[in-house]
Formats: sequence, C-alpha cells, structure tokens
Amino acid sequence: HEILAQNGIDDVDIKTILNKISDNMVQISKKSNVIDIEILGDSLSVRSDIATSIALVVNELLQNSIQYAFTDSDNGKIEIIIKKGDKYSNITVVDNGIGFDPNSVRPGSLGMKIVDSIIKDKLKGCYTIESNSLGTRTNFDFYQQ
Repeated sequence: HEILAQNGIDDVDIKTILNKISDNMVQISKKSNVIDIEILGDSLSVRSDIATSIALVVNELLQNSIQYAFTDSDNGKIEIIIKKGDKYSNITVVDNGIGFDPNSVRPGSLGMKIVDSIIKDKLKGCYTIESNSLGTRTNFDFYQQ
C-alpha cells in the first residue's frame, strides 16, 4: 500500500512490492528468525491495479507457507520467482516445508477462494499447486495488458 499510494504512480516494479511484503511478513511472523524468504527472477513493471492483485495473492501464499509448512522444522526457505513473458508473466512461490494434499484443502477455505478469484478474474490467469513431503510449489500466471 505504501508504494502504490504514492501520487502519480501508474506502473510499479513488482519485485519492489514483493520485497516489501516478504520483509513485513518476516517481521510479524513468530518464526521470523527461522524462515528465509528470497525474491528471484526478473524485474517487471506492472500497472498498480495488477500489482495490488499480485500482492494480495503472494501475501496469502506466504501466510499459508509460514503458518503451515514449517510445523515440524526449526527453519525453512521460501522462494518467490518472477518470470517476465511477452503477454503473460509468471510468479512461483516455493517452500521447502512438509507439504500437504492439495485435494484436502477445505472447499470453503476463504484464503484459497480469494486466491482463485483474484488470479482468474483480476489477473486473467490460472494457477497450479504441487505439493509433496519436500515442499509446496504454487505457480500462477497473469496477463500484462
């Protein structure tokens, strides 16, 4: 919000936004001293409305990882990987946590409903979730107009 609220900003670097989110997430997390969050990949300027939607999705995915992925571990790593494309770009959030069965997520889970809705409706993209005992990978793409 801090970056997007600046006057006169139409396009923002998504890497800057995601760095702010991850920094804030680490600061408020009870596991902040044991979880390393790294932003990798391309710099990418997007419209502020697209950046807001991406920020909401990544924030939810980070919260899920921090809350659920590292329950059996004293440390963990989360990577956010940005890949710039021509029309569609891609963001992947990967953790090395305990994993889960994506089919066992409660159908009424508000967080994942929000993620699903934002990716499909606001970002005109799609997403996949892969998870096993070595961690979870959520990959989503979004249309850059």
